[in-house]
Amino acid sequence: MPTVEDGLNSLRSSRNQFAFWMLGLCNNFAYVIMLSAAEDILSMENGPKASSKSIDDPCQSSVVRRQCQPLSTGSVLLANIIPSLVVKIFYPFLMYRIPFGVRHSFTVLLQISSFLVVAFSRNILSGLIGVALASIGAGVGEVTFLSLTTYFPNNVVGAWSSGTGGAGIFGSFAYAILTDMHMLGLTPQNALLLMLIVPFTFAFIYWKLLLLPGNIQRVSVCKPSTYLVTYATLSRRRTSDVSIGDEASQLINSRDDSVGDVVPTIEQPNFQR
Repeated sequence: MPTVEDGLNSLRSSRNQFAFWMLGLCNNFAYVIMLSAAEDILSMENGPKASSKSIDDPCQSSVVRRQCQPLSTGSVLLANIIPSLVVKIFYPFLMYRIPFGVRHSFTVLLQISSFLVVAFSRNILSGLIGVALASIGAGVGEVTFLSLTTYFPNNVVGAWSSGTGGAGIFGSFAYAILTDMHMLGLTPQNALLLMLIVPFTFAFIYWKLLLLPGNIQRVSVCKPSTYLVTYATLSRRRTSDVSIGDEASQLINSRDDSVGDVVPTIEQPNFQR
């Protein structure tokens, strides 16, 4: 018969799974928005784009010449992928002394900066810089939260992966609904500014919804000493990892011994003449 403690543990598990799903969604949301807004970002060289609802007929009745941009939309894709790739290669070797709270705050600030830079950019270069900021934020967030999953049950990994996939669907649909003339018809600038709700939701999920284990170092704004993981904490983690490894080895050896006791020894035939 399930006890009250079992029910509470189930609620905690469900809450953490939902939190990781939302964290995955918010982490990749800016990345998807930048891809969805690629054409609008490249057209910023001509000034802010008007609302699609203010245009009587946004479609041309006849095309007499090609509409070309100085750069292709592939440049937005590269600016959205390369910085994140570089972060994923090098950042894991540098982050071991940075608490999860500081990493998450850095990711949120990068997302806010990316939306603001792209929304107020007046040329392609500044727009691509904003895209690169979103890419760096997505890379830092992915490395951070995948390492954070080691402190939780295995089911949060699936929740995180599902959330990152959901960002592709919800992000593209959100930008289309906000900017399409048959829907809300906002300007790209206003749509990007409205997307600022995502990084604030990102911060709320981590600080308020996610139930962090007690062995994760907390960060206090008023205590700069908590901005770095102390060497004492690192040594305790290493000692804990070694003890866990020793226990696992003893368990494996005990199982091997028990199997050896059960399986009879097969006498090898003698082939000597």
